[in-house]
Amino acid sequence: MSFKQWLGTIITTIENSLDWLKEKLATSAGLDDPLLIQPYMGFGNQDQLTIKGRILEDEGDKPPMADDSVWQNILKTYRFLESDEVPNAVVEATCAGMVQTAVSDEEGFFTMTFKPETPLTEDVYRFPVQLKLLEAPRKMPKPVTAVGEIVVAEKTAEFGIISDIDDTILKSSATNVIDAIKWMFLYNAKTRLPFDGVAHFYQSLTRGKNPMFYVSSSPWNLYPMLVDFMENQNIPRGPLFLKDYGLSKEQLLTSGHKSHKLTQIHTILKTYPNLPFILIGDSGQKDPEIYQEVVNQYPNQILAVYIRDVSKDKRDQQVLDIANRLKDRGVDMLLVATSTEAFEHACEKGFIPQNENQMTSFQIFKDGKLQETRNIVNSCWLIWLSSGELTYEADGQAGKKGAGLFQARVVHDMNTDPKILDIGPDWLLTIDGIAQPKRFYEEVKGIKGKIVSLQFKNYECIFHFTNKDCN
Repeated sequence: MSFKQWLGTIITTIENSLDWLKEKLATSAGLDDPLLIQPYMGFGNQDQLTIKGRILEDEGDKPPMADDSVWQNILKTYRFLESDEVPNAVVEATCAGMVQTAVSDEEGFFTMTFKPETPLTEDVYRFPVQLKLLEAPRKMPKPVTAVGEIVVAEKTAEFGIISDIDDTILKSSATNVIDAIKWMFLYNAKTRLPFDGVAHFYQSLTRGKNPMFYVSSSPWNLYPMLVDFMENQNIPRGPLFLKDYGLSKEQLLTSGHKSHKLTQIHTILKTYPNLPFILIGDSGQKDPEIYQEVVNQYPNQILAVYIRDVSKDKRDQQVLDIANRLKDRGVDMLLVATSTEAFEHACEKGFIPQNENQMTSFQIFKDGKLQETRNIVNSCWLIWLSSGELTYEADGQAGKKGAGLFQARVVHDMNTDPKILDIGPDWLLTIDGIAQPKRFYEEVKGIKGKIVSLQFKNYECIFHFTNKDCN
């Protein structure tokens, strides 16, 4: 046994002893929380299905709200990070007529792999997984169950997408410790901000058939928050490959960022060897270097690489040097400041077809806090104010009920460039951050491919108009 393994054994033994003592004291005092099964979205192909999950104590936290206070956000984030895992619990899973059991490890994790005797039908792409807790190191007053899901790439899929999360879709400031802590603790899934245009770009790539995968060094403890965030922002769902920061006898220190991401990407590409992929990340950490290595190992399976620019000029040059090397291998790596730049390149390459390439992304902010994001094709927006509250209607569907003073009309269809009509006298209009002169009830054109903001009192409505002609 090496010194590292010996030290890992000692530390793990102490940690497990403390967990055991905590468990006994809580049980004796009648303070132990009920248990829950937290399934993580699984993945697979016609020959093999895999699902991962975790057994935890149920803290009974309420869903996050946009108006949660800073202290509520801090407390909920702390509970996420300080989750009480349950080891040595026996879980049963049933999927596609197959049954498996697993025992949770020291950190409460379990993994199950289903291998059907005959390949699964190609007409089913989502498999529900019925999960049931059979045994646990404490009494269970009532059955503990959950339903997970395993996704399989559709036979009509043209390609897959592998994306980073922090500073790629979610503003995190991962390279700045203080800012990263602020983002993590002071905000929640309702108030964390995505990068502009991410939802639109990813929806245009997936189109309901191309599989999406997220690979990140964020801890598994943040899984519920990340899933809620993506749902709130209309970002396509997909399996998440996060990182275990726990200790075990075999693992004294967690694997490095690069090693973790390479391992997970390798798993995805091996699962779908005949499916090409687009890789998306950011310049803040090592995504360009990681993706360069992936291209070197799988040169025929990578279509393009998009890197969001969140770094300074010195780092930018390093990324551009990597991009030049990949260009020689026939793979475009783009360093982009906005999602629109990546979107336009994807259009040029045919990843996004012409009839899918126009959509208006609309965000509503109140007192600086994001209230809602929607993506609408062929949209006509009516915006007005009622009793001091913003109300609107899009494509004939009301976002909020109410009626009031008509304020603006935004038109965007497949046959004409977008335009704004009938702007009310009290609205402030900016285009790409530049304030515009007052144009009360006049038509505003020339906004294709631009970001338009309409502000009224404590409200702001932001439209992201994509370029229409990208073929």
